Amino acid sequence: PCAGIEEQSPIERLRQRYPRAFARRVMQLNTKFTLLCAPVILVVAGATAFVLDRHRTQEIEQHFEDRARLIGRFGDACRTYFQDLIESLPSADATALPIMAQSRTFVVREIFKRLRRDFPDIQYHHGALNPLNPADRASLTEQQAIARFQSDPALASVTGYKPKDGEEHYYVALPERAEKS
Repeated sequence: PCAGIEEQSPIERLRQRYPRAFARRVMQLNTKFTLLCAPVILVVAGATAFVLDRHRTQEIEQHFEDRARLIGRFGDACRTYFQDLIESLPSADATALPIMAQSRTFVVREIFKRLRRDFPDIQYHHGALNPLNPADRASLTEQQAIARFQSDPALASVTGYKPKDGEEHYYVALPERAEKS
């Protein structure tokens, strides 16, 4: 090579001689690359959205399960307290109470009715298959949960979604084990 003269590569010379052919070739490679990468990006984005949505749903469900356990324990505490209170009264004082006020379940239902005035999203129902009070009759969902608790005594809770007022509502059913007396 001579000083001051730049030597071109054979590809540069072809590019200068046939600019349209080179432009088409570059465009074809760009198009192929885009068509190859676009589905991959869409699949990765979709999978990421699915995983994040599932994780968020699991966190929300766990929050509601924890909250349901707290509410269930509160109901159990009310029932236990009331039973202890009734048992501590002389029998003449206990029978002086109205018959409904002698029911632990009735008292807890009334407590939660008052609690719902300030917290309308809290729902509590003490469902039973063969209740003394028809208000305590288990719904279909509760009956299914009771059947699962009976078939698996170690089961701590039953969760799921049930339709209510045209929407899906998450529920948590907790067992109440009856003690033999």
